Amino acid sequence: MFYGSEPPPTDSVWGAAKQHGFQNKIFQRSKHNKEKMVDTQMTVDLIRDIYTELDPATDRIIVVAGDADYVPAIQAARDRQFYVKVAFWQHASAAIKKAASEFQSLNGHLRDLTHTRR
Repeated sequence: MFYGSEPPPTDSVWGAAKQHGFQNKIFQRSKHNKEKMVDTQMTVDLIRDIYTELDPATDRIIVVAGDADYVPAIQAARDRQFYVKVAFWQHASAAIKKAASEFQSLNGHLRDLTHTRR
């Protein structure tokens, strides 16, 4: 699953995610151009899936986020014996790093994750 707010028209990330088999969940931004509902929907889907769709013996969960708001959902997955990897920039909250089975810093991958026009 790939979550986020409505991307700009020139964005290529969402198309690439879809090509690689991800289901995109895109939400409209607020009238103040703020991201809305993304975190909540991701948390709801994670909690639902660990109880109805996923098997801790065969499935791993990867969360690309650094916000401590995800800690309860990550902890619920860990309580059900899921392996949960969190990937984010090094400045991710200490709480989410601690909650995860593994934390992977994306700092060394900035060039791989950004697109610049030439």
